[in-house]
Amino acid sequence: MRGRIGLWMTPTARTAGMADCGVVTDHQPRRFHKLDEVAEMLSTSHSQVYALVRRGELAAIKLGGRGQYRVEQREIDRYIERLYAETKEWIATHPFVESPSPAERSETTGDTATGESAAEVDQER
Repeated sequence: MRGRIGLWMTPTARTAGMADCGVVTDHQPRRFHKLDEVAEMLSTSHSQVYALVRRGELAAIKLGGRGQYRVEQREIDRYIERLYAETKEWIATHPFVESPSPAERSETTGDTATGESAAEVDQER
């Protein structure tokens, strides 16, 4: 009787029940990825990833004579870490400076309505 009940269950219910019964699937992360997959990981285009590989910025292997590239997961991780380091260095050398508010700008530049500079406004006073 128990087997018959399983036949009438929806495929989703049977699959969900299998997970509860201790069925384990060994899903190993893939070692190599196609350029399209790398592009998806980095939220960019296939052509951008291809250019990174051709410029030597992202290490890859070429399979066969048709130019099928594969990028190893650890190379993707290294590339990302390198970009983090480069971005951190760029931020350190290019500090973010807040733009002055319109009120602050008029104080330093003079009367914006008349176009007079701060020096001209001070001379008139």
